[in-house]
Amino acid sequence: MESIRSTVVTALVLVGLLALPAASENLSEQETVESVETANNPVEVMTRTGPDSFVKEVSTAFESFKTNTSRNQSSSTLETPNYRIETFSNPGETVKKVESDQGVLKKINSSSEKVTVVEAPEGRLVEKIVDGEKVVKFTGINKSEVESAKQILESNFDERLSEIQERKSTNKPESNENNDSSEPSSIELYVQPDTSLGEGEYVEIRNLESEALDLESWRIEDENGASYTFEPGEIDPGNSAKLYTNSTAGEYNWGRGLAVWNSDGDTAYLYDKEDSLISEYSY
Repeated sequence: MESIRSTVVTALVLVGLLALPAASENLSEQETVESVETANNPVEVMTRTGPDSFVKEVSTAFESFKTNTSRNQSSSTLETPNYRIETFSNPGETVKKVESDQGVLKKINSSSEKVTVVEAPEGRLVEKIVDGEKVVKFTGINKSEVESAKQILESNFDERLSEIQERKSTNKPESNENNDSSEPSSIELYVQPDTSLGEGEYVEIRNLESEALDLESWRIEDENGASYTFEPGEIDPGNSAKLYTNSTAGEYNWGRGLAVWNSDGDTAYLYDKEDSLISEYSY
């Protein structure tokens, strides 16, 4: 893990250096650093907020967490003494990586392919699914050992990712330029990602406002950048509407032919016609 720590320190320094010019050019960007003394575990919190971005880093003597969100990209990193997790997403691609003493497991999902990479002392294993076909490539000295490392890493992969998702949920900015209140959004989302149930997968929009919600030119987007823009239509106060991926049973139908919502976790984003993020839902 010492090599991991050295890499992390170097990466953070480089990121900091690369960010300096942008910060100096953006006069509206604000940065705060706060130290909180707790029992035997001091916490340092750094936040940097700009018109289209939010960065927060929380560090203790035992672990560190950093999240970086902008209009089109988001990334998060959680490092503990036993493992390191990274997630990165932009339109069209999502990358999730876990590093531990067993090795490195990285999963890449895009609109065209799915890739799983395992790196261990005994070799490197790459599995790709392209257009429904699986391709496997191994380089190294012991494939069975690398496959064993893959099983160990995958056994707690979802658990590790849920940890970083929990941190992301508790480290969001309290407000933005379109919402000066820290109250929860009155437009809620819910995703049903199981294609084998009922009419298949869908995303549901719930209108908790006191007025009808006009969806014209609003859009739904997932972590991989798949996007659906709504035609004119309204959701009455207290009601909801479902956007089905393939079924025509609901008010709206994506009609993609392929699944949208990843069974191993995804995030739905709802943007209004001005391209402002109104609501999101992660599972």
